[in-house]
Amino acid sequence: MKVNKWKKRKGNNLKIEKKNGNVIVINNSSSEATIYATKIIKCENEHVNVDFKAKVIKGSGALMKMINRNKQCRMDIILNSEASSTEAMKGFLLPILVIKPHTTIEIENVEITITKKPEN
Repeated sequence: MKVNKWKKRKGNNLKIEKKNGNVIVINNSSSEATIYATKIIKCENEHVNVDFKAKVIKGSGALMKMINRNKQCRMDIILNSEASSTEAMKGFLLPILVIKPHTTIEIENVEITITKKPEN
């Protein structure tokens, strides 16, 4: 499934814009900011495979995380990489993006697939 809709928390000095089918995220604050995907992923003892492609326009980058209902980080994905979970996951997962301070990124593609075995 392709993730292309993101929401920000209230109070963040953050802008989310769409341009040519890509999402541009601008964090002008002096602290990290978080945006959330609007899609929730349900796993039943399955592996999560993520392809995260983005371009850093200004600043130091971003980190994608998969968190569960208890806000525990289940998986970290670095910029411009493909990753698979090392263990089978169960329950609901929410993709979030942690944007570094004074950073602008252009999200080109976030593709999430669920499989019985890890791909990488």
